[in-house]
Amino acid sequence: MSYDYWVDACEFSIDKKHFRAIWEEMVRLDIHEANAIEHNKFNQPVDLRAFMVHVFRNMGFDILTDKTGGNIVEIQQTSERMDDVDEAFGVLAPFVEDGSYLKCRGEDGCLWRWRFTNGKCYSDDADIVYRTGDSSCPIHRVMGGKNVCATCPFGLVCLCEENSRLASVQCDKCSGEIIVDNVTDEILAGTTCTCHPRRFIARK
Repeated sequence: MSYDYWVDACEFSIDKKHFRAIWEEMVRLDIHEANAIEHNKFNQPVDLRAFMVHVFRNMGFDILTDKTGGNIVEIQQTSERMDDVDEAFGVLAPFVEDGSYLKCRGEDGCLWRWRFTNGKCYSDDADIVYRTGDSSCPIHRVMGGKNVCATCPFGLVCLCEENSRLASVQCDKCSGEIIVDNVTDEILAGTTCTCHPRRFIARK
């Protein structure tokens, strides 16, 4: 039984230098796509880019390459059917650039992403979280429960953001809460802490 899904966001790239290694791996695994395009007398694909186009088309994607090097810099979904797509990404994973991902939603409302790290493809489940004025984010509390993310004078996004550099820690002196930059360890503001001023401002 088929399952439909949609890609809502995607960052994906493969360096052209890996195309032949991908073909060789598919030959080793006896995957039929490896023999589905024209070969020369040495039984090698004549056009490696055409081979990659064929592989991704069978997965339900078109590939976009840069104009100079021919590297894959983006893929665009062309089919909603998820037929062996996760298995195919598992084969491609050792050659996909670290940090690549696809954020997806299924016909039954499931949310997940395929994430490529250290030569492997991971499938991460996702949940929807509704934020209110009583957000647990301390920066929201400093801002009086505003529904917009706050930013500090140093340009750091608040704790609600996935890639935030901020951290909530306990003050050594008064045991109150302070916000620090967890990259530089700089104390940026106090929330319940009385030793440090409240210096966060709302983004306008």
